[in-house]
Formats: sequence, C-alpha cells, structure tokens
Amino acid sequence: MPTLAELEKEPWAFLIAPDGTVKFQVSTCSTQIGFESDPRDLRTTGMLYASNGVSGSHSKLADGTSLMAAGANITIATGSTGQITISASGGSGSPGGSDTQIQYNNGGSFGGVSKLTWDDTDFMIGAAAATKLQIRDSGIFINSSEDGELNLSADGIMEDAIKLSAANGGIDLSANSSKDITIGAGQIALTSGHNTANSIYLRANAGISETIKIHADQGTGVSSIYALSDVGGIKLESGLDNAASINLIGYGMTFTGGDNNDSFYFENSAIKLEQISAPSITTDKLYNVGGSLTWNGAAIGSDGSGNYSTKTSNFTVSATNYILGVNTHASATSITGTLQAAATAGAGRQIIFKDIGGMAGIPGRGVHIATNGSEKINDADAANILVTSGSMSLVSDGSNWFIFGIS
Repeated sequence: MPTLAELEKEPWAFLIAPDGTVKFQVSTCSTQIGFESDPRDLRTTGMLYASNGVSGSHSKLADGTSLMAAGANITIATGSTGQITISASGGSGSPGGSDTQIQYNNGGSFGGVSKLTWDDTDFMIGAAAATKLQIRDSGIFINSSEDGELNLSADGIMEDAIKLSAANGGIDLSANSSKDITIGAGQIALTSGHNTANSIYLRANAGISETIKIHADQGTGVSSIYALSDVGGIKLESGLDNAASINLIGYGMTFTGGDNNDSFYFENSAIKLEQISAPSITTDKLYNVGGSLTWNGAAIGSDGSGNYSTKTSNFTVSATNYILGVNTHASATSITGTLQAAATAGAGRQIIFKDIGGMAGIPGRGVHIATNGSEKINDADAANILVTSGSMSLVSDGSNWFIFGIS
C-alpha cells in the first residue's frame, strides 16, 4: 500500500484507520480494500460485481480445503496466468479410426472398428469373407463368405445346435422362384407337435407346371422311400381324371396283405391290363396276351372256362386261342393248325385241339398240328389227330411243345 506521502502526490480517495493504516483507496488505476493485516485480502458481504474481470486467486475454502477437487480420470491444473485447465485422463477427446467406425477402448484411447460401421442408417459388419460375428466362442458365428450370401454356423453336437423358434408366430423361409431351399448333409427329421389335420403339410401352389418330388438318389433297399402309418391308413388322391391319375412305375411291384382274409379292393373302376407278350415264366401270373386274359399260361374265358374258337380251314394259332374246335366235316381234306412260336407263347402256355366234325378217323381228313420253324412236338416235327372226335392237349416250355393229353 502507498504511504501518506505518496498519496498526497496524486488524486486518491482513501480511508485511514485510527492506527494510520489505509483500509480503502480508490485511484484512477485501481481499487484496494484491506481490513486485515494483509491489505491484499478482500472480504465482502452480499454481491460483488466486477465488469472488467477479477485479478487474483481463490484456491481454498473457509475450512482450508481446496476449492476444486478432481474426480476419477480428471486432472485439474492452474497455469502461470491463473487459468484453470480441467482434462480427462482416460482416452483421448478425439474419435479413433475413420468416419462411421464404431468406437472402442484401445489401450486407454479411443479406437475405431474398421469392420463395424454405422452410416446413420445401417450397421455394416465387415467387407470380407474372413469377418465373423462370433457368439459365445469362435465356433458359433454369423458371416458372409461372399457377396450376397449369409452363413449361420455352429460347432455344437446337440440335436438343436442351431434352433429357430417363434413362441407365438410362424417361421417363414422364402427363396427366389428360380432358386432352391437346400438342406445339406445330415438326417432330416420333420416332427410336428400339433395334433390336427395337415400337421405336416407339403404344398406347391405356383402354377400348372409345378411338381412335388421325393427323390432317393442312391438308396438300393426295398424301402429307400418309405411311407409308414403306425395305426392309420395311407391315402393317395388325385384330381386328374384319366388312366394315369395315379401312376406307379417300377420293375416289379409287391402288394402285401396281412393274411389270407385281406383283399385288394378296386372301387368303381375296371382293371385294365396292357397287352403284352407272354412272360418267360407264367406260373401264378395273370396277364393279357393279344386281348386274352391269361392265367398260369392258359387263356381264361369270360365265363371262367378256356377261350374257345372254331376252325374250318387251315389256321395259325393266335395268342388268344386256347381250345380249338376243328370242324373236319366242313373240309374234304385234312386241316392244318400251325402253333405259335414256343418262345412267344411262353412257358406254361396250353392249347387244346378237338375234332368236332367227327371225320378225323377217315384217311386224308385228320387234324395236322405243325410247329413254328424248327421247333418240336415231343421231339417230332408235327403231331396229328387221326381218331374220330379225338383231341390233343399241348403245353409249351418256352422252347418247344409237348403233348400232355390225348383222347
């Protein structure tokens, strides 16, 4: 503080205490107030206004503690000018990485995740096949091995290693109409816990060219495709109204009943057998040869007896012929009937020749039975009925003919 001699040299306004010390002074440059032993102290009650700033320092409270205390990861510093700087010691104040990259703690500083970005609209995870979103461990992850593909992978060995579950709604798998939904290696089990009709429902509903195909590619067993109903039936139903409405194709088909009281029932439809050549083995077989229903190698008539036809002149035995009535009375000479090739007739094929004219016993009026080519009848080139009203029964072994009955 200035002395009285100094104060008398320039304009001052001041108060002097009884002990002669200056307690308040105002000059053209400054204002000082001192009511303690140190005239630098400023103590006031009420509001203090300073339009041009305050010079000095305030570092302690009345109880002697510091005015400002630093919290965790906070640093407080006072510069030489009295300026206070507050800074955070954990991480930098500037973001790491490039624009749009998600931030993380990189050794105490901000770092940017180049493979996880946010562009104010979408999250982007990676841009290369090696990038994975791992869940729990490295064996469970989601990734994209190439552009346009999403992979969900788990290395678990339990039945539901990957589980899709909707507590109250459905689950919809949808693919482009020209692409497939493919289930790869492993056994596929479709199990429904819904006790209702159509609990497992396979449906195609896209157009007239659609099909549903179940394909066993390499199975060789008799049940490589197996439809089983433990206590109910199995029903195949078609809305197509033609002979191929339900079409079963195979090299052989077996219909197995439970016992001899079971039956196969064809309701409201005829059974049609395609005309075929007689099979090489005819035992216990029913088939259509030239329009003749044949059982066990023998043609069956409509009334349950053999098919019958009358001949009055030379003829060739057809596939439909079984019993041939030869009218020797209608001819002045013998009548020749030429057999089918034994291979065509098939093993077990039977043919009966009968003289119905009663003239076979007259010389030159008999029934002559010729073979096809070099085939034989009982090792002979031909056979004859030379007895009035006689008959002869023949059977084929698939190579030649044999006589098994003469009357």
